[in-house]
Amino acid sequence: GDFEATWISTSSESLSGFPAHRFLEDRELWVSRIHPDDRTAVIERFRGIQHHENISIEYRWRHADGSYRWFLDQAVLQRGAEGKSTLILGAWQDVTARRWAQHELEQSLSRTRELSRRLEAIRDSSRRSSISWRRVRRSPSISLRVR
Repeated sequence: GDFEATWISTSSESLSGFPAHRFLEDRELWVSRIHPDDRTAVIERFRGIQHHENISIEYRWRHADGSYRWFLDQAVLQRGAEGKSTLILGAWQDVTARRWAQHELEQSLSRTRELSRRLEAIRDSSRRSSISWRRVRRSPSISLRVR
């Protein structure tokens, strides 16, 4: 079915930058600001709520200031006495900070894996060479600087 917003919390303004009444007045506001790469998946997920009863999806949405933010959108379908869908209750949470932290962690892990791979290659190379790392001594004329 096709659902229309009937109530939006005033707290939505702190998340979206838009006053709640804008979502009620402009039925396309929410959909029009979903990132183009996410839009189809989000719309399909909401259309599927009739079959799944609830949904949870993360997507990018363009804030009133023009920046994209990541949102976790969760919704539950309520049915009336006859089993007919009557209402969708939803909650929206800005998860941008978590997404950035997750991205930074993944980048850090990737760099750590690459460094580990390089160190292993150096160790393997040194095992095949005639130089023994244990026999190398620090010369007083050589100074090492660590940054």
